[in-house]
Amino acid sequence: MKSKKVDILGVKIDPVTKEDTTSKASSFLTQKEKVVIYTPNPEICLKAARNFEYKEVLNKADISIPDGVGLQWAASYLERGFALKKSKYLNILLAGLSLGASVIKFVIWPKYKTLVLPERVTGVDTFLKFTEMCEQKDCSIYLLGAKPGVARRVADNLQKKYPKLRISGSYSGSPNPEDDKKLRYIINDSGAKILFVAYGAPKQEFWIDRNLPYLKNVKLVMGVGGTFDFISGKAKRAPKKYHSKLEWFWRLRKEPWRKKRIYNAVIRFPYMVYLDKIYRNRPYRENVLAVILNTKGQFLLLNNSYITKHEKHADHWQFLQGGKRSYESSKTAVLREAKEEMGSSKLQPILELKKAYRYEWPLRDINPARPFRGQLQSIWFLKYVGDGSDIKIDPKEHSDYRWVNKDALLKTLHPHRHGSAKIILKTLEKKNIFSS
Repeated sequence: MKSKKVDILGVKIDPVTKEDTTSKASSFLTQKEKVVIYTPNPEICLKAARNFEYKEVLNKADISIPDGVGLQWAASYLERGFALKKSKYLNILLAGLSLGASVIKFVIWPKYKTLVLPERVTGVDTFLKFTEMCEQKDCSIYLLGAKPGVARRVADNLQKKYPKLRISGSYSGSPNPEDDKKLRYIINDSGAKILFVAYGAPKQEFWIDRNLPYLKNVKLVMGVGGTFDFISGKAKRAPKKYHSKLEWFWRLRKEPWRKKRIYNAVIRFPYMVYLDKIYRNRPYRENVLAVILNTKGQFLLLNNSYITKHEKHADHWQFLQGGKRSYESSKTAVLREAKEEMGSSKLQPILELKKAYRYEWPLRDINPARPFRGQLQSIWFLKYVGDGSDIKIDPKEHSDYRWVNKDALLKTLHPHRHGSAKIILKTLEKKNIFSS
């Protein structure tokens, strides 16, 4: 099985076939580590592009199978086509021409969609393959999720198809965190080795991420979305002749109430992939991040008022940071940003990590004419030697500030800031910054 994952809107997809997935799952059952399998489709990738926490959870998966021909098309389009240039406007034009050529190839050349992702691996087919494997290996399963009674009907139908399959239990339950403890007790008591969770995206992935460490017997867990509805007979699958390209058309005819989801998959998803294509050849903006420590060893964090206003977050705590001007050194830039955003010059530079971290801006924030794809950060450690009276934050940038102990840093920072924070914490472990 190929090991290199394919990036689609920030979601890492494995270039696997049905047989690859089943074979890998079988080998996982003999390992000590718990294994997670997710089934991203175009709609899930769109949700992840708008929700950083969700994208992070998805990318923790051991295997992410490509559940949709839209992902196959996107992978081929993003990896191949016209070579992009440094001119941002030429990039827009070439990416558009490449998009048109890609759609034509997708329609008239069957092999085009398999150039990068060799096969569409649906959640339903994978679920059935796994249950067949479990019957052969005498491995018990548990069915969790869907509406009341659906999981029970799935169990009945599976038992008819696989008479020797050991089903340890089935329960609809709830993905709400307040019910987690009860569900963990039920699943642990069942002794099941494989758990299938059908709460739909993104609830099922968040449930798995929260609860997996506490599931004692489970070796493999898979988010299966609407699979239970199909296996129970509550919903119908599209005929096989529609699977390769036109399943959306069949859905639109038979299930017109799904038109918003179909629009997202057929129109919005290709547009977002087009933006992704444009930005992959853009440079990163140089940025400085200030890790400001007081004499007590506490970190200064700022609550980003722009993000909380425009994205309706209650809080968005982060380190002080800002862009580096072309004529500045990074030291000059970080001291200028500190003066502008916290009002203080009482800072002593201690250590610089040059170009230590980079990140992409979310595609939802992107204008095609924007010159950068994200930020490349140099991280500065600075000691604050004032008494606090000189700190006057810029209300246009931040609504509040606080000093935070090391143990509370990751809990306080917005998850989007954890990437740089982990580098900072590792540096603190290696270097005695506090004594500087």
